[in-house]
Amino acid sequence: MVALKTFVFGAIALAEVVAGKRLFYNSGVLKGWDFVRAEHLGNITEDKEFSYRSGKSLKVTQKYDIHFHNHYYTSVERNDGHSRNDERYYGLLFRLADNWEPVNQSMTIAYFESHRAGRKNCGQHQLVGNSIWIKDRTLKARVIGGHFAGKNCKLKETELPDLGEVTPGKWHKLIFHAKWRSDNSGQFSAWLDGKKTVDKKKVHTTVAGPWHFQFRVGLWPHSWHDEGRMEGTQTIREAWFDEISIGQQFKDVDPDMW
Repeated sequence: MVALKTFVFGAIALAEVVAGKRLFYNSGVLKGWDFVRAEHLGNITEDKEFSYRSGKSLKVTQKYDIHFHNHYYTSVERNDGHSRNDERYYGLLFRLADNWEPVNQSMTIAYFESHRAGRKNCGQHQLVGNSIWIKDRTLKARVIGGHFAGKNCKLKETELPDLGEVTPGKWHKLIFHAKWRSDNSGQFSAWLDGKKTVDKKKVHTTVAGPWHFQFRVGLWPHSWHDEGRMEGTQTIREAWFDEISIGQQFKDVDPDMW
């Protein structure tokens, strides 16, 4: 009888792994995040004007200040974004404002960040990992990886093929999958509006060490800081985010499959 129980429980556990599991889900509300970050002239609110299907979305607003020279961080954050050797799927819906002005500067909408305490962090206390951003009308992404801990501080950055074109005023569905590896056994794939546009194998996707990465979604106009200026005439940027999720399988993060 003990052996039979062991077999049954083992089969159930295996079935749960095969079936996948949604690890996190947010339907466009402020509740449920580990942190809501609205720094210099940034703002995040729940909005009922635009929604993919839940009736609400997160409206993110970021204003430019010519006298401000630091980074602008406005994002919602999930602490358990990933750790090394995880394999996960991520999904989100995003909508740029109708009057969004395309410019030749980068506006990050999703990224992973690690807080690396201790002496073995290669002097990097905060490390931005995988990032997804908009430049002009194109959605782009990059991954970083390598050991980057202890005495081995080599870091490799790989910019990925374009994820696709984005249109202001339209909801876009972004899903991506990563095998988080610090060697070249990693993998990164992405789908924009149901079309697979990136399938990169044998790539470094994260770094070694005990530090986990947060998953952040919002607006981070890092070009305003890096280039010391704002291109174009639009000093206020607005975007909406909805149906944000993390899971073990594709269907866990695609709201059109629920």
